[in-house]
Amino acid sequence: MDRFWRKVEKTETCWLWRGALLQRGGYGAFRLEGRTRRAHTVAWELCKGQPAKTQLNHVCNVASCVNPSHLYEGTKSQNSIDASKIGGLNNKLSEADVIEIRTLAAQGISNKLIAEKYGVTRQAIRAIVRKRNYAWVKI
Repeated sequence: MDRFWRKVEKTETCWLWRGALLQRGGYGAFRLEGRTRRAHTVAWELCKGQPAKTQLNHVCNVASCVNPSHLYEGTKSQNSIDASKIGGLNNKLSEADVIEIRTLAAQGISNKLIAEKYGVTRQAIRAIVRKRNYAWVKI
């Protein structure tokens, strides 16, 4: 499915959809077999097969991300909880930033100082350190 993968930009963290976007929500749009589908769903199906549930949620909370390792089968309720936890961090921090944040915290640097360094809230830092956000990033 070369036509699909040519529209994907792989970054350090997310695989970003660079094709058409749906008007609502910023999700990637891909025309397949005569109908427009969400790009992240197509990516999941290409890599993992048909999802058992009808909803695929983003761990990273980046609507244009099509990285199958950033997706999981879930519910609308789980998706709402995930979105509220990550807040407005969408793509603000790189994977390297997250690793450094966790390293600094392990060295005893306060969440306040780390938050100031990265321009995010202390709550965002706490969620990263506790692996509630960016859980896929391994140290």
